[in-house]
Amino acid sequence: MLSFDEHPGIISFLAGIVVLVMGAVGLSLVIDRRLKTSSGVVRIESELAQGDVELEGLIDLRDERSRLLVDLTPKQQAGSATSEATFRRLETLRQRHASLVIIEEQLRGAVAKLEGDFLAYRESYRRRIWVDAIGEQLGDLMLRDGREYRQASISRVTDVGLEIRHSDGIARIQAPDLDPALQGRFQWNDEKRRQMMKRELENQEREVITEVPPPPLPKVKSHSRTFTPEDLDNLKTLRRLVSSWQSKVDQLTLDKLDVESHSAYGNQASIPGSLETWDAKITRLGNELIKARGELASAKARLAAFSLDQ
Repeated sequence: MLSFDEHPGIISFLAGIVVLVMGAVGLSLVIDRRLKTSSGVVRIESELAQGDVELEGLIDLRDERSRLLVDLTPKQQAGSATSEATFRRLETLRQRHASLVIIEEQLRGAVAKLEGDFLAYRESYRRRIWVDAIGEQLGDLMLRDGREYRQASISRVTDVGLEIRHSDGIARIQAPDLDPALQGRFQWNDEKRRQMMKRELENQEREVITEVPPPPLPKVKSHSRTFTPEDLDNLKTLRRLVSSWQSKVDQLTLDKLDVESHSAYGNQASIPGSLETWDAKITRLGNELIKARGELASAKARLAAFSLDQ
């Protein structure tokens, strides 16, 4: 083991090294602290500089908003005044609306009364014109479908049309068949005309039932003949046939009246949505009606003949 007495130089050398090492460590610590301090100062200075920039930006923004506020203050005051004026105007308009509602109700009542008075006057006028027209000479009367009545005179004006006398007898003419001048003169009501025609058809149907009563119940007649099941079946078939053709005639009559009405008061030559014209449809329905009436007359005759034969 080394001793100071034996090796004083080595011991001193080692002590010196230790002192140097310790000094170096202390010096490094001092330098590191200085470096950290210097770095913190730089960072703080950088943050302070950034804060100054942000502060200047905020000051500029404050100044800008202050100027805007100064500029907007007159506009805000003017807007407030306008808003108050608008509310006052709105209140005035509400009051005006309430008064107009009252006036509207009064006008509606007045209009309803005037319409009633007009309809009453129109009806009185129509009836007076109708009565005054009795006996009037029309000369040669040409209808819209080409028919002509010579030396025609008015016998009566009805809700359906004219009843006339002519050189060949009498005739009844529906309003749509007459020229527009006569239609405008006598002021027919198309809806009322249709109702009257429907009522007449119902009366005709009742008359048909009266004219052709159902055959009596099967019984033995003077010649001692009884109804067979086949006879009863034939009787039912004939009755159904008469009823079917009667319904067909009624429907065709109503359809023809409806088409004639549209043709008279419409402003189109062709039927909307169809290639067929109003006149062509009237002609077709007229032909179908003639055929149906013939079939109805034939069915009635067969039923009557069957009844007499039994």
